[in-house]
Order: sequence, then structure tokens, then C-alpha cells
Amino acid sequence: MMKTQIFFIALIFSISNFTFAQTDKEKALDLGRNAIKLMDEGELDKSIDLLEQAQKLDVERIDYPYEIAYAYYKKKDYAKSIKILNTITEHKDVTDNIYQLLGNAYDLTGNPEVALSTYKRGMVKFPNSGKFHLESGSIKFHNKEYNEAIDFWEDGIKVNPNYSSNYYRLSKVFSLTEERIWTLLYGEMFILLEPNTQRTEEISKLLFENYQESYEVQSDTTGEFHLTEKGFQIVIEDKKDMRKLKKGSGLPFEGTFATAFAFSAIDFQNNINLSTIYNARKNFLDFWFNEKKFHKDYPNKLLDHQLKIEENGFLETYTYWILSQGSPTDYQEWYANKEQNFSDFANWFNENRIEIKEKDFYSRKDY
Repeated sequence: MMKTQIFFIALIFSISNFTFAQTDKEKALDLGRNAIKLMDEGELDKSIDLLEQAQKLDVERIDYPYEIAYAYYKKKDYAKSIKILNTITEHKDVTDNIYQLLGNAYDLTGNPEVALSTYKRGMVKFPNSGKFHLESGSIKFHNKEYNEAIDFWEDGIKVNPNYSSNYYRLSKVFSLTEERIWTLLYGEMFILLEPNTQRTEEISKLLFENYQESYEVQSDTTGEFHLTEKGFQIVIEDKKDMRKLKKGSGLPFEGTFATAFAFSAIDFQNNINLSTIYNARKNFLDFWFNEKKFHKDYPNKLLDHQLKIEENGFLETYTYWILSQGSPTDYQEWYANKEQNFSDFANWFNENRIEIKEKDFYSRKDY
């Protein structure tokens, strides 16, 4: 199955240096701290032993049984992990991590339907968590139910638009389709939300490759863009669809975006590299916001953020950075002459991180 890293609960250790004897809860915290250290070092049995001692000293705290269950999960003793987790799903301090780990354990024991049911329970209890949509979509994808997987992941970004992992899955799955536009949009959103991980490097390379695959040279003077197929299919089912046709170019969002990008990427005929992609993105923003004003009919949080970056003078640096893993040699040559630019951008970026709100437009489900 497609797995996701379990971000387990971090125990909070803030024990003061008292001169008098420790309470049982303070002793438990000391044991828990040492247990987590041992778990990180791979000493799972020793970690479990300390955690069980800590649990006896502080029976009310949910961290200890959760960490014990997580240690058994890491040992691949999923049955033991499930048994423990089921004792704390109704705990007053239960978190979405507990339902996520429980569902994953069920899935790994060959019970995907029970896992899906567990994730569904989690969705009800934690309606603003995107983790259960992520895991449910992974099961559907593993079962080759690709449309169902996409639905789960896109529902996940609607309930929690600042949770990066659903964007990660979507950017990868759309790269396998003709709807590359959503790889470009979801992938860039992912990098903005998760800018410094191994997955960031993976999606950076994927974005660059999808820009390259978006254009096919046909002759010395002509070429064809391949960003979307559905975006040029106009379906009219009710009056709502009729109202959409009166907006912008008369095309769905995807078709309007693809057409605007085709007009902007005039240099793609010669070569698709970091420089020509940057020029295309700069031309696109001017075409979208200033010349055609498509943003009024098709608002989009990512495009708004790109415009903000451009207005602050960082679009070139930003574009080279998000695509750096696709063409590392070109990026390093550029960086050698732009190190100060990148430093200025990094400072600005850290103070101007994207924050997506429920009312923002950023998903296929918004159009």
C-alpha cells in the first residue's frame, strides 16, 4: 500500500529541577522521555518497557498507551497495536493521530474495509483533519479505484487546505493523466506548504518534467500544448453551467488557464528550461491579471500568491527555486550569480507563507 509517515504525538517534557522528591507524574515524564529516545534509536522493546512503567504511574495520560501502540506498530505487531489503540479511541484527549494509526494498522493486517470504516469514524470525530482522506485515498489507489482516490484527496484539501500530503498525492496522480494543469497547481501548492523535505525535491522535479511534457514541437514554427483535455469540453446540464459559459473566455477554468498559458509560453518552441518557464509564468500573470482579468471570473489562491511574489520582485528566484530539482545544473549556474537575490527571497518567503482559508479557490472542486 501507499504509506504515509506517522507523525506521532510528542510528549512534552518540562520538568523543573525540584529539590524535593518527584511526584509519580514527574517520574512518568522522565520515563517517557527516555522511552522516546530509545524508540528513536530502534530499541523498541526497551522503549515499551519504560512506557508501560510510565503508564502505571500516570494512568490518565493518553500519550503513554499511544506511544506503546506506535512502538508495536513499528515492530509490525499490528494486532497488539490495534488492541491498545481501541482502548483509547474514546479518551477525552484522543487525537486524529490515534484514528489514523489504528486505520493504518487494520490496513496492514489485510483489512482495508475495516481501515476505511476507521477513517470514516475519524472524519466524523475530526471533521477538519485531512489525514483520513489521505489514507482512504491511498487504499482506493492501491485497489486501482483511481477516481475514488482523487475524490478522497480533493475532499481532504477542502476540509484542511493547509495539510500538505493530499496535495502531494494529487500532484503525483494527475501527472499520470492528460490533466497536467492540476499537477502544476497542486504540486506548487504542496511546495509552498512543505518547502524543505525530500518530498519537496521530488515534486520540484515532477513540476519541471510536467512543464516539459506540456508542449510538443510539431515543426520549426508550430507546436501543441497538452495541459488539459477536459478543460476544453463544455458540458451543459443546467442553468448553473450556462452562467459559467458567460464568464471569462467561455471555457472551464482548465481550458481558460491552458489557453492563457499557451499565449504566454512563446519561447517553448525553442527550448523548455528554467529561463523559458520563468518567462512564460511572468507573461501568464500579466495576461491573466492585467490584460484579460481572468482572475475576476476564476479566482485562485495560488495565482494570487504568485502575483504577490511577482509584485515583490521575487518571481524569477521563486520559479528557479521551485523547479531547481528538475534542472540542477542550470539552477546552480543561476544561483552562483544570484545568491543575494535568493537570500532576500528566503527572508521574504519565511515571513509571507501562504495561508489558505476555507473561502479561497484552490481545488478542482471550486470550479
